[in-house]
Amino acid sequence: MAIAHVRAATAAVTLNLVPLFGLAAAVLALGEPLVAAQMAGAALILAGLLWLARSERRGAPGRPLSRSGAARAARSPAAT
Repeated sequence: MAIAHVRAATAAVTLNLVPLFGLAAAVLALGEPLVAAQMAGAALILAGLLWLARSERRGAPGRPLSRSGAARAARSPAAT
């Protein structure tokens, strides 16, 4: 199955973009007005996603190990 190949962080980014695409579709296809609260919400979503991308690029502490990293940690002498 494809779900086994998608990391949780990738899925989270995709799910957080859904409201932005809904907003864009409403404005472009339906001619709905874009109000300040919607723009602020979109800005918060984008800021959160950028923050997540930067923290992943830096290797933020507390990030779960990958399967291979967990296996290496289990084999290391410090783990015993």
